[in-house]
Amino acid sequence: MVNYTSLGGVAVLLLIVLATVGFLLIGRRPVDALFVSAGLVGGWLCSNALKIWIARPRPDVVTHLVSVADASFPSGHAMVSTATYLTLAAVLVRFLRSPAQKVYVFMVVGLLLCTIGLSRIYLGVHYPTDVFFGWFAGSVWALTCWLAFRRFLSPST
Repeated sequence: MVNYTSLGGVAVLLLIVLATVGFLLIGRRPVDALFVSAGLVGGWLCSNALKIWIARPRPDVVTHLVSVADASFPSGHAMVSTATYLTLAAVLVRFLRSPAQKVYVFMVVGLLLCTIGLSRIYLGVHYPTDVFFGWFAGSVWALTCWLAFRRFLSPST
């Protein structure tokens, strides 16, 4: 579970986003690169602001299997990974023609996000509501970015 939870950590997400942004910039897709960056950075900023504002303590009914130092609500792993992976999926599916491939991408992302969120509960560092709200808020952020991207930045098709 520690390995699964790391897939939602800032280090892994930052590495994936930087590699993707580099790939998009080399391919002369700066708007897509901006969109992917906004997914991660905005999701992280919103998550941290909510943690500071709500300041919910971590669960203490079980021993934490990993060390954590910040507040519990919302789950940053759930929120930031949801915002980031959904944003990455939205960019990826623009390159795909097959509806089956597009569905597959979002199914894989959904499975990944469920695994990350459930790992946080299993490790004893979050209440289920922390994770559920993280998924919800991360989805709202990704949707907001996508709508803004389509409205203001995407070339007309």
